[in-house]
Amino acid sequence: MLGYEKDPTNSGKLIVVQDEVKHAQRIFKDYLTNASLQATAKMMNDNGIKPKVILHKRNRHIAEGRWTVNTIRNVLTNLAYIGKREINRGNKDEDQEYLKPWQRYQIVEASWKGIVCEDDFYRVQNLMEDNRQKERTRLKDALPRFYLLSGIIKCGECSRALIGQTSHGRSQVHRYYGHKKEVGEATLCKYSRFRADEIEQAVVQHLDEILLRAGHLDSVAGNIHKMMNHQNVDGIAERDRVQKDLVKLESDVEAAFSLFIEMGKDTQAASLVKEKLERLAEKKRKLTNYREEVLAKIQKSHDINEARTVIEDNALAFNKGWKKANPVTQKRLLRRLVDKLIYSGDGLHAFYVVAKDTASTVIEKKLKGASELASEAYSKSINVIDSLTKSTTGMFMSNGASVVCNGGGG
Repeated sequence: MLGYEKDPTNSGKLIVVQDEVKHAQRIFKDYLTNASLQATAKMMNDNGIKPKVILHKRNRHIAEGRWTVNTIRNVLTNLAYIGKREINRGNKDEDQEYLKPWQRYQIVEASWKGIVCEDDFYRVQNLMEDNRQKERTRLKDALPRFYLLSGIIKCGECSRALIGQTSHGRSQVHRYYGHKKEVGEATLCKYSRFRADEIEQAVVQHLDEILLRAGHLDSVAGNIHKMMNHQNVDGIAERDRVQKDLVKLESDVEAAFSLFIEMGKDTQAASLVKEKLERLAEKKRKLTNYREEVLAKIQKSHDINEARTVIEDNALAFNKGWKKANPVTQKRLLRRLVDKLIYSGDGLHAFYVVAKDTASTVIEKKLKGASELASEAYSKSINVIDSLTKSTTGMFMSNGASVVCNGGGG
């Protein structure tokens, strides 16, 4: 953490880093001045003061030397800066009266020296609480806006989630899905946002009408077979044939071994039999490996059939319950059917849920050049891609009125 480093001889103790003390103190002073986490983060970035890199933790903002609202908040709420530490933090929200003395949440003096004035620290806490109360009041009085696709839609260029946003025009409020704005980070993707109404309508129309058209799911299964290089052979018959070959091969090995024992190890004929045994062993190894491949293909075939059934069941449930469902139930129906949506340069791609109790997904394909999205699927996925109508690309916008985040991931 900024201003401290761990004691190499005692992992539970911190050592003050004098060169960083002024930077940590500045964060508290700047926040007391501007009362804004975002403004404080911007000031730190503008002045070239970088956050401390945390080993073994992946954080693209810290890795790029950038402060964010979250990292500033973490500093401002850390009791370590006033030389205190929390005990039993996991029980903080529990009723302390029902806990044993050694289980109760406590704030105690730490074994290291504080580097921030306690008065400033608690003034910051009070100011942050005031801001939280104002935000709660604002959200309580604000008109709620529902974002059907938040939490499942992502950008295909940067792989970041696209969140619900609003833009206030002269006569009405516009809803969008766009990249979350981070302090000091520019959005370099071709499309930074697109209209929520149009994309939601396109997705619902596709799932409600197109997905259950006669023959559509048959083409999905066909695409799955094609992308998996599925051979049009009878897997069960091939498995039985290989098994018979293995039984015969095992018999040949036993006969050759018996002959080798009868001839003795030192004869010339025994050497020839030994070579034959080695060839038979190699043949058996290859045949055993091939049998495993055949069994894997049979299992994949079963997975394909199961995937088609799960998609069809979820699509029927979606079709049946959508029109009468409230917004919360509509989102639940959608997430049972669609695992994620990814926008790439050639359209919007739907990754369907293909297993009842796992995160496996399946995608369909209509537009050319989309096969690279197979790498985006999970390890258990069956990789086939289905793009929504190409007209959806017309709703993407890179410019417009100012955007306000509203909806987040939920």
